[in-house]
Amino acid sequence: MPTILIVDDEHDLLIAFKAVLHHAGHDVFTASTATTALRLLETQRPDLVLLDIKLGDLEIDGLELLRRMRDRLPNLKVVVVSAYLDLVTRQAALDGGALDCWPKPVTMQMLIERTAQVMEQPDLSAVASSPSAE
Repeated sequence: MPTILIVDDEHDLLIAFKAVLHHAGHDVFTASTATTALRLLETQRPDLVLLDIKLGDLEIDGLELLRRMRDRLPNLKVVVVSAYLDLVTRQAALDGGALDCWPKPVTMQMLIERTAQVMEQPDLSAVASSPSAE
């Protein structure tokens, strides 16, 4: 069963996303702070992380968390899901290793469909080692 970590400080959103994705066949765990997410990554290896940029964590914001997650697990698939996706933030997230950025609000149908699309993408280690097309 594919595993997803959702990192968001909006409690109701965590509950809704978790329920929908679990019903769609995923094993889901959640973190409401960057610190908790980093602790979870010490023992869990999710197939995908859905990451909010604006977290209530005062020490680590979402972009810094993205950097730290990618440092620890370079092949980790991360999608930024945020209401704060201006062009600069979106580019920073993509430059930081996010596969994609989804603007909030996200409908539950969109969540299911886009998550499935991301999960179908090849493992990042395979992408990184494959020759680039010219």
